[in-house]
Parts: sequence; C-alpha cells; structure tokens
Amino acid sequence: MEATQQDITHVGVVRKIYKSYWWSIAFYSFAVLLYAAVDSGKRIFILEYVLGLTVLKLILLMLALELIRWQFSRWQTYICVLGGSIGVFFATSVLYQEPTASALLLIPIIVSVAFFRRKLVLFGALLSVINFWSIYFLEYRPHHIIGLSDIFTILSVLIVCTLTLLSVLARGQEVLRSLTASMNARQLLMTENEMMQRAVHTDPLTGISNRVKFTEHLNELVTLSKSSQFVFHLAVIDIDHFKNINDTYGHIVGDEVLVQVARSLRQEFGGNYFVARYGGEEFVVLGMEITSDDFVTSMEHARLSLESMIFNSGIRVTISIGIHTYHTPEDAETAFQLADAALYNAKNAGRNRVVVC
Repeated sequence: MEATQQDITHVGVVRKIYKSYWWSIAFYSFAVLLYAAVDSGKRIFILEYVLGLTVLKLILLMLALELIRWQFSRWQTYICVLGGSIGVFFATSVLYQEPTASALLLIPIIVSVAFFRRKLVLFGALLSVINFWSIYFLEYRPHHIIGLSDIFTILSVLIVCTLTLLSVLARGQEVLRSLTASMNARQLLMTENEMMQRAVHTDPLTGISNRVKFTEHLNELVTLSKSSQFVFHLAVIDIDHFKNINDTYGHIVGDEVLVQVARSLRQEFGGNYFVARYGGEEFVVLGMEITSDDFVTSMEHARLSLESMIFNSGIRVTISIGIHTYHTPEDAETAFQLADAALYNAKNAGRNRVVVC
C-alpha cells in the first residue's frame, strides 16, 4: 500500500518529536546531576534512584519506541504520544513531591497537537489524566501530600489546556481550509487564465500560434534587434490555388489540408523557428539565430516536402514562400510587407517557389 502525503508528513513529525525526547532525556540527566552537586544530602538518592533508575527507564523506553514505530507505522502517531506519556510517568513518579512536577502532565497533550488531529489531542488528554491518577492515587503513593484543592487545580489546568489546544487546532484547521480553498481558487484562476491566453494566441483549426501571437513575437524580435543587432528572418507562406481546393472538394477537405500543412510545417522546423497561421491559407515562419542561407535552405526543404505529400482524397498541394531578413531600422510592419512582397513575386513567377527580398 502506498503511503499518503499525510503519512509521510507524520513520519517526519514523529522523527522530530523522538529527537526532542532524546534531548529532553539529556537535559533531564544534566539537571539531575546539577541538583545532586548542589544538594549533598540527597546526592546518593539522586544519583542512584533518580538518575540511575529513571534515566535508564527513559532510555529503554526510547529504544523500544524507535523499534516499535517501524513495526506499527499505521499507529506511529498514537505510539509517539503514548511513549511521551510513559516517559512523563517515569519522571513524575520520582518528582511527584516537587511543585512543578504536575506541569509535566501537559506534555502528552502538547505533543499530540503537533499531528493536527482532534482525536490525538483527546487521547493525549486522557493519558495525562491517567498519569495523574496513577501517580497520586495508587496505593503505593502517599496521595495525602496533596489536598482536594490541588487535585481540582491540576485537573482544571489539564481540562483548560486541552480545550484551549482544541480551539487552537480547530482555528488552525479552519485557516488551513481557507488557505487550501484560496490556493485552489488561485490555481483554477491561473489555469483558466492560461487557457484563455492559449485560446487568444492559438489558431483553433490548426492548433498552432495565430496572427495575434505572431504579431507580438515579431514586435519583440524587432525591439530586440534594434537594441542588440539581433538577426532574424521572416517567411510568408501561401498554399497555391487553395481556393480551387475549396471549390472542388469542399471546405471540410480544405480545412483538412490546412491542418496537415500546419502539422508538416511544425514538424519541419525546430527550436529556432516560430510557426503561425496568419489567416486563410497563409502561414508565417520566424527564424532566429541562424544564417540567411540556412533559413532559405530550410524553407526550400519545407516546400519540397509538402510538394511530395499526398493529402486526403489524393490531393497534392504546393506552396509559395517569400523571405525577408530583418535589417534595422525597419519596423515590424515594414519587415512583414517586404516578406509579403517577396511572396507576391513568387506567385507572379509561377508559384511553388521561394523568393528572397
């Protein structure tokens, strides 16, 4: 069974909590040693019972937790909270007469919040109450050292802490849901915007870039060329006698020819080329970072490739191509007009040829 993203996240949280448990044991040992150094009267008891026995129990507990969490990964969050509760029991059972010992009972509740689950918080609270009952009310503990008011105070603190953390958890989940909804809405908006941009810049019939996208790209190249002497080439392509194809075979077949020509041009030219449908049976190609001779050669190759193709219904088509290499200080409109003029010359010269202007 594949692990979910939540399971993966919990594994990371459990690992960090276990690391904090180990650091707590180290700090606890250091504090006990410091206390033993200060209080010489209880030094033997502290070193033998508090440090020796209790720390040994805590270390064995941690080793057991490290082993168990891999065997029962499904319950690792509950095992993590339970392990913290058992560790608190070991420590508090020794320090129960200390005024601040009761604060340790909050640890299972606080640890459970890290997993962002209501059931775990309630589980941690239950363990804290069980710890409190076990330490102060079992027969082998002198429970007379605390009064009824102390009992109510400790229980009240546990309850208030639990309710507060549940409120924080609920608020956090509410904020998370709000953020998730906001992110989803933003992602949807970005997707819709991307689809709209694609629709604005894509020819619906052929699927290649349209006249709008071509005009934007041409203007960008002109601006770049004026500022850095960037060289690019422009070709205007026209399908010869396309009107006859529509009149003879119908517009559906004519559309199929346009789609196949667009597909052929897109496959013909690589990354240094930009192909678009300008309108009707006209296509445009921009060539960047290549020599003029290479651009002309590639156009001639495209012309011959289309001439050899047999389209649906046994149709054969040819194309005429006009080419212009941009030179500053021409603007985009002038560059296109010069390429279009070259196309006009190709048409007048008999079609099915490449003419450079």
